[in-house]
Amino acid sequence: MTLVDFKLEVALSLMYGENFSNPDNINLAVMRQNIEVTLAQNGDPIGGEVSDFVRYDGRNHLPELVASKGRTCKLEGCKKRSVYWCQKCRVYLCIKKGQNCFEEFHTQEGC
Repeated sequence: MTLVDFKLEVALSLMYGENFSNPDNINLAVMRQNIEVTLAQNGDPIGGEVSDFVRYDGRNHLPELVASKGRTCKLEGCKKRSVYWCQKCRVYLCIKKGQNCFEEFHTQEGC
């Protein structure tokens, strides 16, 4: 882990750690205020990067239909395109019969 990633994880845990202990207290709108979303030419949001702290916290990861054109799935090794992203992580992930990249992306191996 790089120093920048470590500092980001510490900052996120300090900013949202208290709220993460009780899922009823999490306000996604407040969390989103600190994340700028870049839009493609067609107006679809472009996904970004997410820290492991947020990715694996197990709370409020909900799929949302946001794109009119499929974007590359964020799960490593998947080459498919999806119009769904995680509302919290803001990354595109596949949710299809027989393949659930959304669940795999949010699950740590060995857990």
